[in-house]
Amino acid sequence: MTEMKKRPDFLTVLCILTWVGSGIVLIGQLITLATASFTKELTDIAEEGMDEAMEEFAEEAPEFGSLFSNIMGQSIHALEHLTELALVRIFGVLLVLAGSLMMWNLKKTGYYLFIAGKVIIIGGILIILGASAIGMMSIIGPLIVAIAFIAMYGANLKAMN
Repeated sequence: MTEMKKRPDFLTVLCILTWVGSGIVLIGQLITLATASFTKELTDIAEEGMDEAMEEFAEEAPEFGSLFSNIMGQSIHALEHLTELALVRIFGVLLVLAGSLMMWNLKKTGYYLFIAGKVIIIGGILIILGASAIGMMSIIGPLIVAIAFIAMYGANLKAMN
């Protein structure tokens, strides 16, 4: 009889954490897609108010006017691309979930699929938002989590086929 390889407990915990975290992200991004048209309307209204606020701010504190204007422009750019950002995240999360399912079944290929999902998420955000302050702030959390999980899953590669 062929003996089944036992999944390490640490790998089990990592997969479950991945499913929970990815599920939360997936639900959030689906909500983002569902509310995108409403968000677009709010963005248009907010943009008008921000233009007025920036003019007043520039008069009150001219040294910060261009900085404030730059940050507001980046924020509006991010809101205008909310749908694209959500789609990139959904695609990446689906790859991450598929990879973690494969690793659950002790398939080493899942590790590389997991990495591809993380790269798509982080790379997609950078491509859409650019290397702006908003873009960089948007990838800090996902990048830290990605590096940590890639390292922890990597420590379990010897248990996979």
